[in-house]
Amino acid sequence: MAIATITRKVNASGSGSYIGDGGIQTINFRFSPQHVVIYQLDGPDMMIKMDQMPGNDFLHLSSGTLLKKTGVTLLPAGFEVGYSTVVNNRGVTYIWEAWE
Repeated sequence: MAIATITRKVNASGSGSYIGDGGIQTINFRFSPQHVVIYQLDGPDMMIKMDQMPGNDFLHLSSGTLLKKTGVTLLPAGFEVGYSTVVNNRGVTYIWEAWE
């Protein structure tokens, strides 16, 4: 049996946190992310946004559901979370990791 190995050089990565405010928040850093993973600090939710996903769609990993037009947009120097309570619920702390 052959085992495929996929390698990809990561040029930059970062991590941090934000507190949900129920509106639109921009998380800025110094590179254009291709993948962003967002975790709820005190909850079961985990989400991923990849550059192959259109618009602000993201995958809600906790349920396996692709959420369309609900709230994560990749930007040239960071990402934006929108009104979705999954990624920006007021008062909830989120941890994020991003890779270029």
